[in-house]
Amino acid sequence: MKILAFCLIFVISTHLNAATITYLYVDGSGNRFLIIGDSRKTIKYVPVSAEQSSSGTYSGGEAVVKIINEREYSTLMDYYKKAMGNKKIRIPNRIKGSGYISTQSATDSQQKGYILNGSASEKKELEAYLFFLIGRVQ
Repeated sequence: MKILAFCLIFVISTHLNAATITYLYVDGSGNRFLIIGDSRKTIKYVPVSAEQSSSGTYSGGEAVVKIINEREYSTLMDYYKKAMGNKKIRIPNRIKGSGYISTQSATDSQQKGYILNGSASEKKELEAYLFFLIGRVQ
């Protein structure tokens, strides 16, 4: 999972060249949110398909690419930093319902990421705001 996430971030960051920092969040169902922190502040939602899901039937819906404004980005970063910074909600292994959060700078090859407890309020708040930003209610 970490290798796939790193490769995906590297490809997108390399492709965009202007990206200063890339954030990745993977929800409890495996849907991915890429937040590109360049001048356009872009969110890319990459949903799980039914074929990729553990049930074989769940689908995360349609992919979304959205540019957000500075206020939305600032609020998103508040949620992101709160979830990323709370060591108490980190768990050692990815399990169903848990989240995965990481950060990668375009100038640094090191990816910093953590698995978040599925019941953590910080995880739930971040997820809810991400889905709100792309126009979906969970």
